[in-house]
Amino acid sequence: MEKDKIFFAENGLTSTSANHIANLAKEMYQESVNALENIQFYDESLTLLGAVGSTPIRSGATPSQLEMIPMTIENIGLLKSLISWLREAIKARKRLVEEIEETTLDEYCALYGIEMPVRPKEQDPMTEDEYLGTLGIKERNAYYALEARCATLGQYVHPGGAIANARKRLNDVIQNPNVVKENGRDTIIVNRSYSVLPGSVEDMFFKLQAKHREMQAQLNAIKHKMDIAIEQDTTRKNAEYTAAYDEYRNALKDLQNRFAEWKYQQTVEVEKLKIVIPANLERIYDTVSRMGKKD
Repeated sequence: MEKDKIFFAENGLTSTSANHIANLAKEMYQESVNALENIQFYDESLTLLGAVGSTPIRSGATPSQLEMIPMTIENIGLLKSLISWLREAIKARKRLVEEIEETTLDEYCALYGIEMPVRPKEQDPMTEDEYLGTLGIKERNAYYALEARCATLGQYVHPGGAIANARKRLNDVIQNPNVVKENGRDTIIVNRSYSVLPGSVEDMFFKLQAKHREMQAQLNAIKHKMDIAIEQDTTRKNAEYTAAYDEYRNALKDLQNRFAEWKYQQTVEVEKLKIVIPANLERIYDTVSRMGKKD
Protein backbone atom coordinates (compact mmCIF):
# COMPACT_ATOMS: atom_id res chain seq x y z
CA MET A 1 0.00 0.00 0.00
CA GLU A 2 2.77 2.43 0.94
CA LYS A 3 4.64 1.87 -2.34
CA ASP A 4 1.59 3.08 -4.29
CA LYS A 5 1.21 6.35 -2.37
CA ILE A 6 4.27 7.80 -4.11
CA PHE A 7 2.07 8.63 -7.11
CA PHE A 8 -0.25 10.92 -5.16
CA ALA A 9 -0.50 14.25 -3.38
CA GLU A 10 -3.17 16.83 -2.54
CA ASN A 11 -2.61 18.62 -5.83
CA GLY A 12 -2.37 17.03 -9.24
CA LEU A 13 -4.55 15.13 -11.73
CA THR A 14 -7.62 13.03 -11.29
CA SER A 15 -7.65 9.56 -12.83
CA THR A 16 -9.91 10.86 -15.59
CA SER A 17 -7.56 13.73 -16.43
CA ALA A 18 -4.53 11.47 -16.25
CA ASN A 19 -6.12 9.02 -18.67
CA HIS A 20 -6.95 11.88 -21.05
CA ILE A 21 -3.37 13.18 -20.97
CA ALA A 22 -2.03 9.67 -21.57
CA ASN A 23 -4.23 9.27 -24.64
CA LEU A 24 -3.12 12.66 -26.02
CA ALA A 25 0.53 11.76 -25.46
CA LYS A 26 0.07 8.51 -27.35
CA GLU A 27 -1.46 10.38 -30.30
CA MET A 28 1.43 12.85 -30.26
CA TYR A 29 4.23 10.31 -30.37
CA GLN A 30 2.47 8.07 -32.89
CA GLU A 31 2.96 10.61 -35.70
CA SER A 32 6.67 10.86 -34.91
CA VAL A 33 6.96 7.06 -34.75
CA ASN A 34 5.37 6.75 -38.19
CA ALA A 35 7.75 9.35 -39.58
CA LEU A 36 10.83 7.62 -38.17
CA GLU A 37 9.71 4.21 -39.40
CA ASN A 38 9.45 5.59 -42.97
CA ILE A 39 12.55 7.77 -42.99
CA GLN A 40 15.29 7.24 -45.59
CA PHE A 41 18.61 8.90 -46.13
CA TYR A 42 18.69 8.99 -49.95
CA ASP A 43 16.74 10.57 -52.82
CA GLU A 44 15.02 8.54 -55.52
CA SER A 45 14.27 9.58 -59.12
CA LEU A 46 12.85 7.84 -62.16
CA THR A 47 14.60 7.86 -65.56
CA LEU A 48 13.05 6.48 -68.75
CA LEU A 49 15.37 4.61 -71.08
CA GLY A 50 16.29 6.87 -74.03
CA ALA A 51 14.78 9.97 -72.38
CA VAL A 52 16.70 13.00 -71.29
CA GLY A 53 16.63 13.87 -67.58
CA SER A 54 14.93 12.15 -64.59
CA THR A 55 11.85 12.66 -62.45
CA PRO A 56 12.26 12.82 -58.62
CA ILE A 57 9.91 10.30 -56.95
CA ARG A 58 11.01 10.40 -53.28
CA SER A 59 13.28 12.66 -51.28
CA GLY A 60 15.59 11.55 -48.48
CA ALA A 61 16.05 13.34 -45.18
CA THR A 62 17.54 16.79 -45.24
CA PRO A 63 20.43 17.79 -42.97
CA SER A 64 18.02 19.67 -40.69
CA GLN A 65 15.74 16.62 -40.50
CA LEU A 66 18.71 14.44 -39.73
CA GLU A 67 19.64 16.80 -36.96
CA MET A 68 16.12 16.55 -35.48
CA ILE A 69 16.09 12.73 -35.25
CA PRO A 70 17.76 12.41 -31.82
CA MET A 71 15.44 15.10 -30.44
CA THR A 72 12.41 13.33 -31.93
CA ILE A 73 13.44 10.01 -30.39
CA GLU A 74 14.05 11.72 -27.07
CA ASN A 75 10.60 13.31 -27.28
CA ILE A 76 8.98 9.93 -27.99
CA GLY A 77 10.77 8.49 -24.96
CA LEU A 78 9.54 11.34 -22.78
CA LEU A 79 5.97 10.95 -24.01
CA LYS A 80 6.08 7.22 -23.32
CA SER A 81 7.59 7.90 -19.88
CA LEU A 82 4.72 10.26 -19.11
CA ILE A 83 2.20 7.68 -20.30
CA SER A 84 3.85 4.94 -18.23
CA TRP A 85 3.80 7.09 -15.09
CA LEU A 86 0.17 8.07 -15.54
CA ARG A 87 -0.98 4.52 -16.33
CA GLU A 88 0.87 3.12 -13.31
CA ALA A 89 -0.63 5.84 -11.11
CA ILE A 90 -4.14 4.91 -12.29
CA LYS A 91 -3.44 1.24 -11.52
CA ALA A 92 -1.99 2.21 -8.15
CA ARG A 93 -5.16 4.07 -7.20
CA LYS A 94 -7.19 1.01 -8.17
CA ARG A 95 -4.94 -1.20 -6.04
CA LEU A 96 -5.33 1.10 -3.05
CA VAL A 97 -9.12 0.94 -3.31
CA GLU A 98 -9.05 -2.85 -3.76
CA GLU A 99 -6.75 -3.24 -0.79
CA ILE A 100 -9.20 -1.32 1.37
CA GLU A 101 -12.12 -3.39 0.08
CA GLU A 102 -10.24 -6.65 0.72
CA THR A 103 -9.16 -5.72 4.25
CA THR A 104 -10.67 -8.19 6.74
CA LEU A 105 -12.08 -7.36 10.13
CA ASP A 106 -9.19 -9.23 11.78
CA GLU A 107 -6.64 -7.19 9.80
CA TYR A 108 -8.43 -3.96 10.71
CA CYS A 109 -8.32 -4.86 14.40
CA ALA A 110 -4.65 -5.84 14.21
CA LEU A 111 -3.85 -2.56 12.42
CA TYR A 112 -5.39 -0.41 15.14
CA GLY A 113 -4.77 -2.66 18.14
CA ILE A 114 -8.47 -3.36 18.62
CA GLU A 115 -9.41 -6.43 20.65
CA MET A 116 -11.91 -8.60 18.83
CA PRO A 117 -15.01 -9.57 20.84
CA VAL A 118 -14.74 -13.18 21.97
CA ARG A 119 -17.78 -15.33 21.35
CA PRO A 120 -18.87 -16.89 24.65
CA LYS A 121 -19.01 -20.65 25.04
CA GLU A 122 -22.02 -22.45 26.39
CA GLN A 123 -21.32 -24.00 29.79
CA ASP A 124 -21.89 -27.72 30.17
CA PRO A 125 -24.81 -28.58 32.46
CA MET A 126 -24.02 -29.86 35.93
CA THR A 127 -23.77 -33.64 36.10
CA GLU A 128 -25.01 -35.82 38.97
CA ASP A 129 -21.41 -36.58 39.86
CA GLU A 130 -20.59 -32.85 40.01
CA TYR A 131 -23.62 -32.25 42.24
CA LEU A 132 -22.57 -35.03 44.60
CA GLY A 133 -19.16 -33.41 44.69
CA THR A 134 -20.75 -30.37 46.34
CA LEU A 135 -22.10 -32.43 49.29
CA GLY A 136 -20.35 -32.85 52.59
CA ILE A 137 -19.12 -36.22 53.83
CA LYS A 138 -22.29 -36.96 55.82
CA GLU A 139 -24.72 -36.18 52.98
CA ARG A 140 -22.64 -37.90 50.35
CA ASN A 141 -22.24 -41.03 52.47
CA ALA A 142 -25.99 -41.05 53.11
CA TYR A 143 -26.64 -41.01 49.37
CA TYR A 144 -24.19 -43.80 48.61
CA ALA A 145 -25.43 -45.86 51.56
CA LEU A 146 -29.09 -45.50 50.60
CA GLU A 147 -28.28 -46.33 47.01
CA ALA A 148 -26.40 -49.50 48.06
CA ARG A 149 -28.96 -50.61 50.65
CA CYS A 150 -31.91 -50.00 48.32
CA ALA A 151 -30.24 -51.99 45.59
CA THR A 152 -29.43 -54.79 48.03
CA LEU A 153 -32.95 -55.01 49.47
CA GLY A 154 -34.50 -54.79 46.04
CA GLN A 155 -32.29 -57.65 44.91
CA TYR A 156 -33.99 -59.92 47.48
CA VAL A 157 -37.60 -58.70 47.69
CA HIS A 158 -38.31 -57.86 44.07
CA PRO A 159 -39.95 -60.57 41.93
CA GLY A 160 -37.27 -63.09 41.05
CA GLY A 161 -35.24 -62.21 44.16
CA ALA A 162 -33.99 -64.93 46.52
CA ILE A 163 -36.37 -64.09 49.42
CA ALA A 164 -39.32 -63.49 47.09
CA ASN A 165 -38.70 -66.89 45.46
CA ALA A 166 -38.31 -68.64 48.84
CA ARG A 167 -41.66 -67.17 49.98
CA LYS A 168 -43.27 -68.35 46.77
CA ARG A 169 -41.91 -71.89 47.28
CA LEU A 170 -43.22 -71.88 50.89
CA ASN A 171 -46.71 -71.07 49.69
CA ASP A 172 -46.42 -73.97 47.26
CA VAL A 173 -45.43 -76.31 50.13
CA ILE A 174 -48.44 -75.17 52.17
CA GLN A 175 -50.75 -75.92 49.26
CA ASN A 176 -48.96 -79.14 48.25
CA PRO A 177 -47.25 -80.72 51.28
CA ASN A 178 -46.85 -84.12 49.56
CA VAL A 179 -45.17 -84.57 46.21
CA VAL A 180 -45.34 -87.92 44.40
CA LYS A 181 -42.33 -88.92 42.33
CA GLU A 182 -41.92 -92.07 40.24
CA ASN A 183 -38.54 -93.80 40.35
CA GLY A 184 -38.69 -96.71 37.91
CA ARG A 185 -41.06 -99.37 39.34
CA ASP A 186 -41.06 -97.56 42.73
CA THR A 187 -43.17 -94.61 43.72
CA ILE A 188 -41.67 -92.10 46.15
CA ILE A 189 -43.69 -89.65 48.19
CA VAL A 190 -41.81 -86.54 49.35
CA ASN A 191 -43.37 -85.05 52.49
CA ARG A 192 -42.82 -81.33 52.88
CA SER A 193 -43.60 -79.11 55.89
CA TYR A 194 -42.61 -75.55 56.79
CA SER A 195 -39.72 -75.10 59.17
CA VAL A 196 -40.84 -71.65 60.29
CA LEU A 197 -44.30 -70.26 60.68
CA PRO A 198 -45.65 -68.92 57.36
CA GLY A 199 -46.95 -65.88 59.22
CA SER A 200 -43.42 -65.09 60.40
CA VAL A 201 -42.17 -65.32 56.82
CA GLU A 202 -44.93 -63.02 55.60
CA ASP A 203 -44.25 -60.56 58.42
CA MET A 204 -40.53 -60.52 57.68
CA PHE A 205 -41.14 -60.17 53.92
CA PHE A 206 -43.55 -57.25 54.25
CA LYS A 207 -41.25 -55.54 56.73
CA LEU A 208 -38.41 -55.87 54.21
CA GLN A 209 -40.64 -54.40 51.50
CA ALA A 210 -41.68 -51.53 53.79
CA LYS A 211 -38.04 -50.89 54.65
CA HIS A 212 -37.19 -50.89 50.97
CA ARG A 213 -39.95 -48.38 50.21
CA GLU A 214 -38.82 -46.18 53.10
CA MET A 215 -35.19 -46.09 51.97
CA GLN A 216 -36.24 -45.67 48.33
CA ALA A 217 -38.31 -42.65 49.38
CA GLN A 218 -35.30 -41.18 51.19
CA LEU A 219 -33.10 -41.83 48.17
CA ASN A 220 -35.71 -40.33 45.84
CA ALA A 221 -35.85 -37.21 48.04
CA ILE A 222 -32.10 -36.73 47.66
CA LYS A 223 -32.35 -37.36 43.90
CA HIS A 224 -35.22 -34.87 43.64
CA LYS A 225 -33.09 -32.28 45.42
CA MET A 226 -30.29 -33.15 42.98
CA ASP A 227 -32.61 -32.72 39.98
CA ILE A 228 -33.72 -29.31 41.23
CA ALA A 229 -30.12 -28.20 41.79
CA ILE A 230 -29.11 -29.38 38.30
CA GLU A 231 -32.14 -27.65 36.75
CA GLN A 232 -31.38 -24.40 38.59
CA ASP A 233 -27.73 -24.62 37.54
CA THR A 234 -28.77 -25.17 33.92
CA THR A 235 -31.18 -22.23 34.03
CA ARG A 236 -28.50 -19.99 35.53
CA LYS A 237 -25.91 -21.03 32.95
CA ASN A 238 -28.36 -20.55 30.08
CA ALA A 239 -29.23 -17.05 31.33
CA GLU A 240 -25.54 -16.16 31.71
CA TYR A 241 -24.80 -17.45 28.21
CA THR A 242 -27.72 -15.52 26.70
CA ALA A 243 -26.59 -12.30 28.38
CA ALA A 244 -22.95 -12.87 27.37
CA TYR A 245 -23.95 -13.70 23.78
CA ASP A 246 -26.13 -10.58 23.51
CA GLU A 247 -23.20 -8.50 24.76
CA TYR A 248 -20.87 -10.20 22.28
CA ARG A 249 -23.31 -9.72 19.39
CA ASN A 250 -23.78 -6.03 20.19
CA ALA A 251 -20.03 -5.48 20.52
CA LEU A 252 -19.39 -7.29 17.22
CA LYS A 253 -22.11 -5.30 15.46
CA ASP A 254 -20.64 -2.03 16.76
CA LEU A 255 -17.17 -3.09 15.60
CA GLN A 256 -18.48 -4.09 12.16
CA ASN A 257 -20.20 -0.70 11.81
CA ARG A 258 -16.97 1.08 12.70
CA PHE A 259 -15.11 -1.13 10.24
CA ALA A 260 -17.56 -0.33 7.44
CA GLU A 261 -17.25 3.41 8.20
CA TRP A 262 -13.46 3.10 8.19
CA LYS A 263 -13.55 1.43 4.76
CA TYR A 264 -15.79 4.18 3.41
CA GLN A 265 -13.59 6.98 4.77
CA GLN A 266 -10.39 5.31 3.55
CA THR A 267 -11.89 4.94 0.07
CA VAL A 268 -12.97 8.58 0.07
CA GLU A 269 -9.44 9.64 1.05
CA VAL A 270 -7.94 7.59 -1.78
CA GLU A 271 -10.40 9.05 -4.26
CA LYS A 272 -9.33 12.54 -3.15
CA LEU A 273 -5.68 11.85 -3.93
CA LYS A 274 -4.33 13.56 -7.05
CA ILE A 275 -1.73 12.12 -9.38
CA VAL A 276 1.49 14.14 -9.23
CA ILE A 277 3.79 14.76 -12.19
CA PRO A 278 7.50 14.13 -11.44
CA ALA A 279 9.81 17.10 -12.04
CA ASN A 280 11.55 15.48 -15.04
CA LEU A 281 8.17 14.99 -16.76
CA GLU A 282 6.69 18.42 -16.06
CA ARG A 283 7.89 19.99 -19.34
CA ILE A 284 6.54 17.18 -21.54
CA TYR A 285 3.32 17.19 -19.52
CA ASP A 286 2.91 20.94 -20.14
CA THR A 287 3.45 20.38 -23.85
CA VAL A 288 0.79 17.64 -24.00
CA SER A 289 -1.57 19.63 -21.82
CA ARG A 290 -1.30 22.70 -24.11
CA MET A 291 -1.90 20.50 -27.13
CA GLY A 292 -5.06 19.21 -25.48
CA LYS A 293 -6.31 22.73 -24.90
CA LYS A 294 -5.76 23.59 -28.56
CA ASP A 295 -7.98 20.66 -29.56
